[in-house]
Amino acid sequence: MKNKLMLAFIFSVTFYALISIVGCSKKGDTIPTLPILSINTITNISTTSSTINVKFSSNGNSQITESGVCYATTWNPDITKSKVVKTLQSGTFSCVLNGLQPETTYYVRAYATNSVGTAYSNELPFLTTSVKFWIPDPSFRAALKKQFPTAFDLKDSLKTTNSAITSFNGTIDVSGSGIITLSGIEYFPALTTLNCSYNLFSGIDLSKNLNLKTLICNANQLTTLDVSKLTALTNLSCYSNLLTLLDVSKNTQLINLFCNSNQLTGLDLSKNTLIEYLDCTSNKLTNLDLSKNPLISTLWCTDNQLTSLDISAEKDISDNLYIVKNNALIYIGNTGLITLKINDAAKQKTEFLNIKRTVPGCTISTWSNGFQVCGNYNPLTNTCP
Repeated sequence: MKNKLMLAFIFSVTFYALISIVGCSKKGDTIPTLPILSINTITNISTTSSTINVKFSSNGNSQITESGVCYATTWNPDITKSKVVKTLQSGTFSCVLNGLQPETTYYVRAYATNSVGTAYSNELPFLTTSVKFWIPDPSFRAALKKQFPTAFDLKDSLKTTNSAITSFNGTIDVSGSGIITLSGIEYFPALTTLNCSYNLFSGIDLSKNLNLKTLICNANQLTTLDVSKLTALTNLSCYSNLLTLLDVSKNTQLINLFCNSNQLTGLDLSKNTLIEYLDCTSNKLTNLDLSKNPLISTLWCTDNQLTSLDISAEKDISDNLYIVKNNALIYIGNTGLITLKINDAAKQKTEFLNIKRTVPGCTISTWSNGFQVCGNYNPLTNTCP
């Protein structure tokens, strides 16, 4: 009897133990957990987009309320960063990332959220491709490649979004290189100094080079030169070209201007009040009004056709103003000078004496602070009749 009772007891304990084990296992299968997912591949990588391919391994026994891909330019992106939502419960899905920056490394993770929380996949990086431009002039291309080797791909195309050129704020000197076109210079937006003298081009587009402070484009075949967008320009040298017009009205920071040996018939410097050095020799100027330019310390205006010259704003004329060739720079090649306006404080300078001797018919008037002092000054006698 005792043995039967003992067997019955053992049987009961074993039975309930088995029931408990089976019951616990079944119950455990339905306990919600975090989802499990992974990034399989990243495809279709371009300059501004890519495709992220994701696989679900488990939804964590709970309905997925949101899933997708999050991305950033730093490690460990999460759903507080940029993301693309594409909610699925199982299987695979793809997310297309748009609006990316060219030639930039991004980090991506897939994510899924259920009642337990948000789970993230493995993390993968990818690099968007570059925007490329084929520089048509071989000489210009070779010069740039020498200075910026990392900005060119294996086929010698310029990677226009490469930081080596987009952030370059120094000097490019391609003078004397036999260049016919500077197409491609527009991809250097931070460039501050460009020397492209002694080449063969007839035009240049600098509308994207807004940070240029110094432009040297002497001895080319320029018939036009648009510097209207270069408001930071302080130094402009464009001598020995074929310019008939030069508009510097937007270049209010201009300090030094060399526009000699062109075909200019007019030159308006009324907006360039900071200019200190001006060389406009060997043009076709008939009038030169510098009454708004009080800081000019050096002036070269020989070999023109001047009939009128106004330098009445020059209060402190230095010894460099009209020197060279017997201190007569004003009138050499300007023997038709009819009217000359000077500052009253400088009326006894040798240059003005020479002018009166060489061009006796020239009327010289003296001015002070914008007001006329003498309408017909004679420097030879130092009198005002």
